[in-house]
Amino acid sequence: MRPKLSFRFAAIFLLDIGYKLWLWQGWFPESPESSDEASSGSRMVRWHAERRAAMQTASDYGRILSPASGVEGEIVWAGHEPIEFTNLFPAWTKREDVEGLNAKVPD
Repeated sequence: MRPKLSFRFAAIFLLDIGYKLWLWQGWFPESPESSDEASSGSRMVRWHAERRAAMQTASDYGRILSPASGVEGEIVWAGHEPIEFTNLFPAWTKREDVEGLNAKVPD
């Protein structure tokens, strides 16, 4: 049995399945001690900088893999994963709480 992937922080994963790149972007969990700083300020600035860097990395990686045509890529927000993405895993648990958290994130 494979170990279950679990994390308690904002995360970004790049998944290369050969013909497509998936860039999965996680979330910030809400907690009772959350303050305005937790959802804005430097924490959100760092998160958005990491997201931009991950998108640039995925784009560069795709061009290296296939310089002539590029590789198709898709950004996936935690809680809003399409079935094509979740079917890549042996098990997937949809998290309604995460869907709501990512719906609140301003672009």
